[in-house]
Amino acid sequence: MKPKRKTFDFILMLPPPLLLAGFGIVMVYSASMVTSYLEGEPAYELMLKQAMWFVIGLAGFLFACFFNYKFYHKLTKWIVLLLIISLFAVLLFGATVNNAKSWIYIGSFSIQPSEFVKIGIIIYLASVYTKKQEQEYIGDFFKGGVLPPLIITSLLVGLVVLQPDIGTGAIIFAIACSVIFSSGIKFRHLFVLISIGFTVLIALGIHMLTDEKISRFTGAYQPFADPDHGGYQLIQSYIAIATGGISGSGIGQGIQKLGYLTQAESDFIMRSSPKS
Repeated sequence: MKPKRKTFDFILMLPPPLLLAGFGIVMVYSASMVTSYLEGEPAYELMLKQAMWFVIGLAGFLFACFFNYKFYHKLTKWIVLLLIISLFAVLLFGATVNNAKSWIYIGSFSIQPSEFVKIGIIIYLASVYTKKQEQEYIGDFFKGGVLPPLIITSLLVGLVVLQPDIGTGAIIFAIACSVIFSSGIKFRHLFVLISIGFTVLIALGIHMLTDEKISRFTGAYQPFADPDHGGYQLIQSYIAIATGGISGSGIGQGIQKLGYLTQAESDFIMRSSPKS
């Protein structure tokens, strides 16, 4: 363990994540204090929860630092199987939140399996392409270079899109393409992969297109055409920028949290108008 510590770049590992996490905790407090108070809870309730998850995440980070990453190679099949089972479980038993069945509730605890897919797909593809590079047939489209990983990736992305969560599905697909590109496969194979992926995503996206999803696009480019619905959130961000300027209004001083947004603590950060 001692020799391994010498290989760590502590300047890169610790200050940036700790500063970002600390800033995030303060912003959660700024954005959620009013909501917590109105619900009869201490103003710092959600900040404490955020801090608790930060500590848990930090413990997981330290564990992963000393965990032998080569062991993931032996666990790859089980990781993929667990991801597929969890995504099927979401479709069968998941709870619908914001028109997407993406969460599984176990008592007061909830998990979003699609978030674990983002990590799992990296482990799976890294394991697959490490093996294929050793066996020197990474350039073979059918034998191993593209088609087998494509099947697994398509299955995982498809299950996420069916929730429906097209945005997360697109992110997972982009992550997969990045890993595959880094593995050194032929550009024409990568082009085929990207073409198939975009075709599937577009086909599913058109099939699942609803008025609400369309309003997200129209609201982004024409917010004042529907200020009470599709363009409401973007207009609130305009107000936050107008009142706070570049430096912000100060911690706890932003007005968007005062009933103008239903979930100010989970909206994008400009809405809480922090003081830079």
